[in-house]
Amino acid sequence: MRLRDIRAKVTALQGRLKTERDPKLVAELNAEVKKLSDLLSELISAAGKNPNQVTKADPVVWPRDITADAGEPGDWGADPAEVGLE
Repeated sequence: MRLRDIRAKVTALQGRLKTERDPKLVAELNAEVKKLSDLLSELISAAGKNPNQVTKADPVVWPRDITADAGEPGDWGADPAEVGLE
């Protein structure tokens, strides 16, 4: 129920922000975002997975050259050739 209440409040604040440019609305929206973050942390803790700590996922490693076809899994080709002035 709390999640629905927070979502409804955020939606209402976003709608008001489109028509009113009030710094108080931004502060209210930030407060609702904090409530949402706290609620998500509670839900994660209640699930029993890492009850003492919420950690970020592993960092994403992007391919070096996304235009090259992969020769094998994990192989994305060499770095692009240097561009020089002739």
